Amino acid sequence: MAMNLSEKMRAYRLPETTTGEDIGQCHAYAVEFGNKVLFACYHYEPDGKCYFSAVYEHVTEDKTCEGKIKLVAVSDERFEDAGHALLWGMRN
Repeated sequence: MAMNLSEKMRAYRLPETTTGEDIGQCHAYAVEFGNKVLFACYHYEPDGKCYFSAVYEHVTEDKTCEGKIKLVAVSDERFEDAGHALLWGMRN
């Protein structure tokens, strides 16, 4: 059964609204992609697929790492590496 965005946010301890600077300190990979900030986040899973993707969008005109961003998507699937997680973020 797939979780909704709120459930994923709680399960992975993701803030709904934050800054790139704040969340970037907690997760290994962050990429600016247009109006979005993509994160490849690590969450241990015994099957070895330990990465998921979190997609945030800028909500103000401030596009620096101090500008506010809001969570808009989290992958249902987990990935074997950060690259595949970021690719999911680019496609969604």
